[in-house]
Amino acid sequence: FLNREADKNVIKAVQMMLDAGLTVKILSAVYEDDHSMDEKQQWLNENGLSALTERIFVPYGEDKFRYIAQNKNVLPVLLDDYGRNLKAWESKGYLAIKYMNGINSRPKLEIVGNMVQVKQDSWCGYSVDSRMAPAMMFNAITAISNSAALSVA
Repeated sequence: FLNREADKNVIKAVQMMLDAGLTVKILSAVYEDDHSMDEKQQWLNENGLSALTERIFVPYGEDKFRYIAQNKNVLPVLLDDYGRNLKAWESKGYLAIKYMNGINSRPKLEIVGNMVQVKQDSWCGYSVDSRMAPAMMFNAITAISNSAALSVA
């Protein structure tokens, strides 16, 4: 993980969230071995995210939702690149936004009879793209979050 290239746009967008006074936490999956968590910690520190001190590491394959403190006054928003995590989060009634990082894909289509439809396991909800400028990504995430908060209230 240490050699993974940092996405400067999302890092700048996260820094903008922190500057705006928003609460941002790291919720990341790790292998249960003797180095994955340490490598992710080091990577975060070396790539401009050392200010994010609240870091929650979840064993791969487990539901990330189980690892957050539940607070009825806070709308937890998950920004994730993995559709399964997003769907699990959304199934609990919370807001999920897919981070399109150039590796994961857009919704997959399949032909059924003479119709084209979205495959069952594809994410079709909110998304932001790694190619977005940091300010645009920040604005999109906050606008989506604010509109969801208004609809819950």
